[in-house]
Amino acid sequence: MEKPLISVIVPAYNVEKFIGKCIDNILRQSFKDFEVLLIDDGAKDSTPEICDACAKKDSRIKVYHKENGGLSDARNYGIDRMQGKYVTFIDSDDYVDSGYFEYLYGLITQEEDIQIAICGKKSVREDENASPDPETFHEIITGERAVQKMLCGHGSGHSAWGKLYSADLWKTVRYPKGKIYEDYATTYRVMALVDKAAWGNAAMYFYVQHIESIMHQKCSRRSLSLVDIADEETEFIVKKWPALKQEALARKVTSELKCLQNILNAKNEEFDDYKQKIVEDVRRHKGELLASKKVALKTKIKIIALLLGERTFGFIYNLNDGDKKYL
Repeated sequence: MEKPLISVIVPAYNVEKFIGKCIDNILRQSFKDFEVLLIDDGAKDSTPEICDACAKKDSRIKVYHKENGGLSDARNYGIDRMQGKYVTFIDSDDYVDSGYFEYLYGLITQEEDIQIAICGKKSVREDENASPDPETFHEIITGERAVQKMLCGHGSGHSAWGKLYSADLWKTVRYPKGKIYEDYATTYRVMALVDKAAWGNAAMYFYVQHIESIMHQKCSRRSLSLVDIADEETEFIVKKWPALKQEALARKVTSELKCLQNILNAKNEEFDDYKQKIVEDVRRHKGELLASKKVALKTKIKIIALLLGERTFGFIYNLNDGDKKYL
């Protein structure tokens, strides 16, 4: 049997409310040469039955039922079983435009040796049926330039989705099992293997935002692992691409300040080690950060506020971005 050109990996855990729409939009693609790997990660609701029913309707769908191991484990499970020359990831509560695969495939095949194609995304509400934003430009760039744009939050940023990868990029890279922020911990490592990338600004991936998402969860040592991941990424990038130090530090401080806000709002001494680490790191790099053109003005204001004191920082941060008040 001839292998498909594209493998689509869709981890699914307790998403009975969303998985049908996700799969329907995949099957409506104008590009037809693909396989769908639905990875039921031990779901407790009707997700497994929905996946099985969809597989009966279309032979391109393969369903795998496994014990719960988290998003990273489910993606890795799919990577180990994919057959395509290219691979893309879609989260089961998101959806894509009908031209999504065709667009990414057109980007990655416009020249030889392109290893990854990247497009834009739109953040949408759960009840929204979004339309794509058309392309106004596309370009072929180096891997280093693609990393620079990723660090600046362009396109689909660090997210696993919004990209079409050469399957060969995943020969040695896997997602960290049991951790959150798995995209942040992994995408830059994949990008380090890329020599040539294709970038288009059409927004064809629809990222569904949920109030109960990880970005709204309470502060915990697990959520503060973001600080450690930011450290790892920055060290890696500065070593491999010294010219990207400003972008790496700008991305890192954004993550650190968000975590510091959560720590202060939690008012829990358990997190004092992370608080001290963040404050010391910001003070150590304050000159570079405040002088950098890569650091946003509102981030610089937060840095200055932190240098004036924790209470000033907490007030300024919550005034602009917080959903709680630090008193």
